[in-house]
Amino acid sequence: MLEKHQKAYSELELGEPAHLIANEFCASPETRLPVLDPSTQEVLTHIPEATPAEVDAAVAAAKVAQAAWQQMAPRKRARAMNKLAESLKTRAKRFGAIEALDAG
Repeated sequence: MLEKHQKAYSELELGEPAHLIANEFCASPETRLPVLDPSTQEVLTHIPEATPAEVDAAVAAAKVAQAAWQQMAPRKRARAMNKLAESLKTRAKRFGAIEALDAG
């Protein structure tokens, strides 16, 4: 069963898990946490655990992004949200497969 789940997860070609902070991917190689299939407790993959510095950087970046978002014209925000929605729609099957594995 483990091989089946790991194979299914790897076939999604997700790449190396990383944090996205201020539009840049970074990973914490020191500590990696297992992602378990809750129905079997099998390890699907490992993800980086954020360091305190990365958490601080993410919070700071979020505050900057929120201030910029707040100043953006409503029509421009709507276009951005529509673009995001379209991007999610094109990847719906992939997200569904990931969530099915993650949720067991």
